[in-house]
Amino acid sequence: MITLSSPITLTPPSVILEDGTTITPPPITISELDYSVNYSNSRKSARANFVGLPFGVTIWKGADYDAAGQFTDADVEARINTLLGSDPQSFLQGLFPKQA
Repeated sequence: MITLSSPITLTPPSVILEDGTTITPPPITISELDYSVNYSNSRKSARANFVGLPFGVTIWKGADYDAAGQFTDADVEARINTLLGSDPQSFLQGLFPKQA
């Protein structure tokens, strides 16, 4: 689990149903980012799925997966922190599907 330096609020996009009804999900405020990791040696990929969020991120793929080798929990957390960068809110907000 990754503890963020301060809580962040993410705004899920609205969804328009076939009948034209718009569903606007409530904002999501988090101070920690919990995740589970799925990996496949045959596909050479590792992915973190975020608990409570409708998306995840690819941690390593292809040659990067090979280079990571026998990764540990600490390696995964460090890689997620690298992906989050200095602005975790913007990074995570950008993972929501774009509205049409």
